[in-house]
Amino acid sequence: MKKILISAVIGVLSLNSHASQPLTLNQLQKKIAQLESQIIPSNQNLLQLGKLAISGVMEIETAHTEHFDSSESDTSDTSLATFELAMEARVNNHTDVNVTFLYEENTTPFEVDTASINFNNGQALYAVMGQTYLPFGAFETQQVNDTLALSIAEARNSVLMTGFTQGDFNAEAYIFSNEEGKLNQGGLRVNYRHNALALGIDYINNILNSDGFKALNDESENSPFKQQTHCHATSLHITTKIAGIALNAEYINLERAGTDNLNIHAVQGEIAYQHAATTLALSYQKTQDAALLGLPKQRTSITSAYNLLKNTRIAMELWHDQDFNEAHQGTNNSSNNLIIQASVEF
Repeated sequence: MKKILISAVIGVLSLNSHASQPLTLNQLQKKIAQLESQIIPSNQNLLQLGKLAISGVMEIETAHTEHFDSSESDTSDTSLATFELAMEARVNNHTDVNVTFLYEENTTPFEVDTASINFNNGQALYAVMGQTYLPFGAFETQQVNDTLALSIAEARNSVLMTGFTQGDFNAEAYIFSNEEGKLNQGGLRVNYRHNALALGIDYINNILNSDGFKALNDESENSPFKQQTHCHATSLHITTKIAGIALNAEYINLERAGTDNLNIHAVQGEIAYQHAATTLALSYQKTQDAALLGLPKQRTSITSAYNLLKNTRIAMELWHDQDFNEAHQGTNNSSNNLIIQASVEF
């Protein structure tokens, strides 16, 4: 396009060299504008997409894992734990589009993880339409592994969500469809943030839509949750930071669920200290009636992380798991595990 325009301008100048009066600078600018209008199409839709921002993260992990079942050998492997690519397009002052692609070796094939259209009124109100993670649970941690609460409650669905932000307060409400295609699932979130303090309470009317319960129902014909249509759940979470020390805690509770009338819940507490490029974090987690989800009864973890370079981090986590006893579908055994992670954000 630029070559065409330059050629046209040169042609104009060449023709004008034979004219009696040379073009003034103002006349030349008008002529160039006229040529541009003839060469460049009038449809400018592509320019209306605005600025496209691309970011991502890659995590490589090497782990040594002991199993509760003594008949199983310990395992050690290296894997591409996470490759995530996110794109955001600013369509106009009140609309943007977000798309995230995700790949996890041996777990998640390369796929569209989230895709949503986000609207705002330029003030306090906003809305989200599309596939995204539900605003239930904070799942904050400095450990390499995800929290046990996340394994129970993280949920991704196509939703209609609206939110309101005023000062330090934020509230969100959302609805989504169940497996039968009925738009009767939903939840609420209320958050308060002030400086380094964040408090939140979440509610969902059916936690069985979480990825953990869906996987269990897909893998097990005898899952006690297959016939249940609703299971209310709440999450309470708090984070704060004082002089380089970060504290966070979360409690997730489900109403009694399944044919076994299970009382599933999870609690997590963590303290982390950061100095310069180094972070040291200690975490304790406990669950109840979560053996069917493949989770331990207790987990104690310690992680040390170091920022090698900008956006480049290496971390090592040691954790000890205690299984449920046999009366609660466990083995009553324990395990010691290690994981080392190298991560890059871009």
